[in-house]
Amino acid sequence: MQNLTTKPQTGDYADNAHGAFFFAYDAAVARGADRQAAKDAGAEAQAAYLAWKATGDSAEERVACKRCSGTGEMKMYSHIMAGVCFRCDGRGLELTKAEIAAKRARQEAEGRRVVFAEVAARRDALAAALALPEVRPVRTLDSTGERILAAFVARFGQAEADRRAADLDARYAADRAEKVARAREVFAAAEARAAQL
Repeated sequence: MQNLTTKPQTGDYADNAHGAFFFAYDAAVARGADRQAAKDAGAEAQAAYLAWKATGDSAEERVACKRCSGTGEMKMYSHIMAGVCFRCDGRGLELTKAEIAAKRARQEAEGRRVVFAEVAARRDALAAALALPEVRPVRTLDSTGERILAAFVARFGQAEADRRAADLDARYAADRAEKVARAREVFAAAEARAAQL
């Protein structure tokens, strides 16, 4: 018989049944247990956590979970975390207002972290676009390249060679301007999302 007055450990994992599962699983693996034995240990710790949680419910009225109908598990997902219902964390009861607020706060914090990480990435992309040379880099020709250029000039003339070089310069400038404009636009959009948090 499990001692329901003692809360199962979750370590650095989330303080829920999933955290208890993975904490026990990792501990079993560290002791040298095989995969199945580690899964069994995790399932036992998960069950202990759920039992402890059930005894921790106060006299406050709580309604059955709408997703699992109060069973605490989803049979069709028994291959994922032993089928524990993610909505109620396996308790079969709807979350209290305090639990909902805490869950929402965690989700909002994670959302802010993702948005700010995107802003940093977009800022780096903009800096990389601005660091592109404004003038098309001219590649140093080797002996073969010089012979090809000389043959081109001999056949089409220097004016045609200059015209094609000018076309390449214009194409490079337009491509650079487009990259910078796109980077600015994406960075501004990321900053706007961050400002709304």
